[in-house]
Amino acid sequence: MTENDAVLQFWRGILDTVPEPDKLGQLTSLNQIPESVIRTARRLGNVRTATGFVSSYLRPEQRRFVEQFVRDVVFGDMPAETWKRGRTLVPDWSFAEQVTLSPDILLAPIGGRFSHRINPSLAAWEAGVSWVGAPCLLQPDADYLSPIPDHAAGLGKEAHIELAGDLSIAIRRWIAARIAAVVRSRVGTDFGDPQVSAVASSFVPISQWTVEARAALQGLMRESRERGSDAAGPPGFRGADDWFRLDGKMH
Repeated sequence: MTENDAVLQFWRGILDTVPEPDKLGQLTSLNQIPESVIRTARRLGNVRTATGFVSSYLRPEQRRFVEQFVRDVVFGDMPAETWKRGRTLVPDWSFAEQVTLSPDILLAPIGGRFSHRINPSLAAWEAGVSWVGAPCLLQPDADYLSPIPDHAAGLGKEAHIELAGDLSIAIRRWIAARIAAVVRSRVGTDFGDPQVSAVASSFVPISQWTVEARAALQGLMRESRERGSDAAGPPGFRGADDWFRLDGKMH
């Protein structure tokens, strides 16, 4: 008796009839689980037993994430074929890397170019999210098994995005929001104070910053001077584009 024969016999003892027995141990993705298997798993009535049943249709090396699939699909309302399919990819760098690496390097994890960005949400910035306003890449065909590139983070396909506009300014605004997030523990939300440059430089000397990062800091400080800390939107997204074009005054 093969392993699949033993598995089939086990589930027949519980269910009497097992749907599509030829697929036991053969599927490579949870998105391939047939509807007949989902209906049968639902009859089992609890997550633990249903997880075991669904797992039996997968190859052993693919039996990850089954419990979440069972919760979302078997006992939820999400179709199996679209479960965790599609994502939004964003760059994921440390602060030091974000202010010292060139745009080409910063964007490499999402393919080197972009047309959209993550919506610059004040609530997300206040919560400490590092990709506020970040350039992004939509990947509608990615699934839960698709690898995530180094220095990237995969967000759900439902991530709120918008057109980025001027791409150079978009990069600088993204950096500005990150600068503000890093320094606010020491300066609060008044980024117009002269000490902001000193505090920012204490993390990475400004002499090592890229033109984009220095322009981002300049724009951030001007926003704070002219718009104040109660302006709408997160820091870095409150001022005019021209405020983020370096004027040569930064050192």
